[in-house]
Amino acid sequence: MKGLLPALLLIAGAILAQRPKPVFDPETKDGLLIQHIQQERDPTEKLHFMEQFAIQYPSHAAIGWVYDQIQPAYFAVKEYDQAMRIGALRLAIEPENLEAAKLSLKSAELKQDQDQVLKWAERVWQASSKLAAKGGPNSAEARQAQTYAEYCIYSIAMQMTDLKARLDLLVQVHLQR
Repeated sequence: MKGLLPALLLIAGAILAQRPKPVFDPETKDGLLIQHIQQERDPTEKLHFMEQFAIQYPSHAAIGWVYDQIQPAYFAVKEYDQAMRIGALRLAIEPENLEAAKLSLKSAELKQDQDQVLKWAERVWQASSKLAAKGGPNSAEARQAQTYAEYCIYSIAMQMTDLKARLDLLVQVHLQR
């Protein structure tokens, strides 16, 4: 239960940070598929339509919008590998997309995959560092994300029984900062 609140906050943040709905021509196949995505009420069917769009139109102008929709959907159905995969695609489009990085980190954490947690903690740190350096209204959220990423790394370090490996990880993280 205690892990539910952070998960819901991540999803809510992702939903609030989404880009505007795409403009489309409902007379085209891609436009019809976008229309289905927007109108579908059944989460399973909506996910199916989004997956279909991502496969058929990976370079479409609306693909970022679809990725913004599909990553939280994968997270909600506990498809953590897929959520991380889409997170990487979102970051390829928009390297400072902190929401994509945080949702991927949370997915890795819930999957209990230490290698992925370390990878995504670094991605969160990179995205949040850029946003924090810019200042403005997003800098406080970026600093919170940095703290969350550090917490994830230190949690893994504290679970390590090999003291040399623990020290190496902590030194490596410290040197990167």
